[in-house]
Amino acid sequence: MQIIFIDGPVRQIRTLHVGYRSLFLIICLIFILIWGGLFFAHIYENNRQAELANIDFNADNLPDKEHYLNYVKKIQAQFAENKKKLKALEDINKKLLQLNVPQYVLDTNPTMKNKVLHERMATDASGGPFIPPTIGSLADLKNIFELYSAVLESSNQHLNEKLHSWSDEMNWIERQPIAYPIKESGHLSSGYGMRMDPFNNAPSLHTGLDFAAPIGTIIYATAGGIVVQAGWNGFYGLSVEVAHGNGLKTRYAHTSKILVTPGARVLQNQPIAQVGTTGRSTGPHLHYEILQGNQFTNPLVMLPGMQSSH
Repeated sequence: MQIIFIDGPVRQIRTLHVGYRSLFLIICLIFILIWGGLFFAHIYENNRQAELANIDFNADNLPDKEHYLNYVKKIQAQFAENKKKLKALEDINKKLLQLNVPQYVLDTNPTMKNKVLHERMATDASGGPFIPPTIGSLADLKNIFELYSAVLESSNQHLNEKLHSWSDEMNWIERQPIAYPIKESGHLSSGYGMRMDPFNNAPSLHTGLDFAAPIGTIIYATAGGIVVQAGWNGFYGLSVEVAHGNGLKTRYAHTSKILVTPGARVLQNQPIAQVGTTGRSTGPHLHYEILQGNQFTNPLVMLPGMQSSH
């Protein structure tokens, strides 16, 4: 047999003589190489499939394939719970900021620890570099799940404490008479303290604030509490009294119509009456008083924004 080699278009053509025996040996060698390659490839693929099957088998039989899924669900639930509590804290935060609580009110409660109104305590501080965790085994993964779950649980407890504390503070503030009893169509016509009596022109103590307003103007509770009097009350005319706890009480006098009944629980900024001129009155207005232990208090110190303007 002749085999002709052509190197290129400008090179010499060379001829190689090969016998049938040599050709047979060459074919056998090629077959052995091909078969050997296929054999080793088959062994490699079988080993790889065995390893994969072993991994899948281990994962399926882990105490704890289902256990890890439960960890994920637990962490998701903890995140959702923390998010819900953070939203509640944000809502309280907004309310506290909107209330604009006067310093006088805060001074009456020395145990108040409102984080909106005070600086963050040093014990809340933390820091350090961020080093992400490494996962070398399934045991490491389990430890990370447990760590994250513990951190979230601790955070949840901390948020519970904050929410409870802030809710108590919010409830306390809402029982303080810091809202305005007249919100529209009214103005301060007479302040607290000594003045000339409008009927006999003699010096007298004015025990509250007078807000002149048209008859029928809505009167609002300046704080939450229980209605302890609602009806005719001598010189006060038709009046409403609300007790807020700890001996604190507000009175709304000379009304034309009462919107609440004794024993009713009212909220801050709830309508309770309408402006009138009943009782000892020279014209339509609200006479508003604050009493602490049956002692009159100047309402101006409790109303945000009025101290500096009057």
